[in-house]
Formats: sequence, structure tokens, C-alpha cells
Amino acid sequence: MLVNGVLTAALALTTDLVPMLVVSVLAGVGAGMLNPAQQATVADVVGSGRTAGPVLATFQMSSDAGQILGPVLAGLLVDHAGYGAAFALTGAITVLAALVWTRAPETLVAHRAR
Repeated sequence: MLVNGVLTAALALTTDLVPMLVVSVLAGVGAGMLNPAQQATVADVVGSGRTAGPVLATFQMSSDAGQILGPVLAGLLVDHAGYGAAFALTGAITVLAALVWTRAPETLVAHRAR
């Protein structure tokens, strides 16, 4: 998450095509590492002794809402402040979320302790 957030914010600083493509690819690598980790965390929290349907549905609906609202809000920001501001704010929100995640307990350890 931190890799994705920092590199998404760095997109605001790119001014040429090649650096923009390199930073985009690296930000995408960060996103690629993030998604499986989030899904594994949900699986660890649910555990094998409970029905996962409601938890997974809520998780997926929250993700879907962000994927719909995020681009719309970023587009509004682009209209008013430009692409740099949209990338910088998106990266900053992701970095802030990464900092919150650093305080989250290890789910696999907590699951084993039950």
C-alpha cells in the first residue's frame, strides 16, 4: 500500500512520458501486491469456523464503491485543480491508509490464538 501510495503521488511530479510510464508501472506493482494481501486478511479474520458470505460481500461492496466513486471524485478534482492535484491527493490518501494499517494486528497470529 505504501509503495502504491508514494508512487501514485509521484505521478504528480512527472513531466515526461517515459518517467510517467515507469512510475505508473511501479505504482501498479504496489497495487498488485496490495489486493491479495487485503483478501488474505479478510480470510484470516473470518477464519474457517464462520460463514464468510456477509463479510466478503461487505468487503467487496466497499471496494466496488471506492472503484466507482474514486474516479468520479478524482475527475472533479482534475477539473478544478488539475491532474497533479488528483494524483497527489490519491497518493496521500493511500499513504495515510498504509499508516493506519501499520497499527493493525497480525490476523493470522490472532486467528491461531482463538
